[in-house]
Amino acid sequence: MTEAYIISGFLGSGKTTLIKTIINTAFKGKKIAVIENDFGEARIDASLLEKYDLKVNSLTEGCICCSLAGDLKKTVEMLLSSYAPEVLLIEPSGVGKLSDILKSCFSLEDQGKLQLQQTITTVDVRFFDKYRKNYGEIYEDQILYGDMILFSHQKEQPNQVLTVMKKIKFACNLSLLTLFALGQWACEWDPYEHDSDPVRETLEL
Repeated sequence: MTEAYIISGFLGSGKTTLIKTIINTAFKGKKIAVIENDFGEARIDASLLEKYDLKVNSLTEGCICCSLAGDLKKTVEMLLSSYAPEVLLIEPSGVGKLSDILKSCFSLEDQGKLQLQQTITTVDVRFFDKYRKNYGEIYEDQILYGDMILFSHQKEQPNQVLTVMKKIKFACNLSLLTLFALGQWACEWDPYEHDSDPVRETLEL
C-alpha cells in the first residue's frame, strides 16, 4: 500500500528542500509521487524528476488545503491508479489548514487506498512571531497537527530555536514533544507517535 507523507509549512520554511533531501536519502530507490501546490511555491526541479523518475502532479487553482480538498482526493486517486507509487509526498500551500488536508487523507485511508505515515510541519524560526500574528489559527493549525515539527534557518538565529519551541509548547499544549538537533534542522518529534521514523533517521545522518 502507498505510504503518504504530508510536508506542511509556510513559504520559505524549507518544505521543498526537505522533500529533495528525503527523496535522495530516506526514499531513495522507491517509486515516488509528489503532489504540490503552485501558489508561489518553489518547484521540484527537472533534474530531480529525471534522476529519480518522479511523478509530480500540481494543483494550480489555489490552496489544496481548503478550496481544492475535493480535487486533492481525486488527484491522489488518479495517481494511485495510474502510477501506483510506493511513497506519496503531499506539499500543500502554506496558507491553509493542515487539518483540512488530513480529512481527505483520512477518507482515502479508510477506503484502504493509502496509509498516512506522517505529517511534517516546517517552521522558519526567523518569522515565527510574525506568521503567528498575521495568520493566527491557520499557522497554529499546521503546528498542532504536525507529527514532527522541523525548525529551519536555525543556523541563522540559533538562539531562537528554544524560544520558538517554548512558545509552541505553550500555545499548542504540545508537552510531549522532544527536541532533537538534526544537522541543518532542529526538530520537535513526538516519541509516542513513531517507533521507527525514516525521515528523522535520515536527518540525523
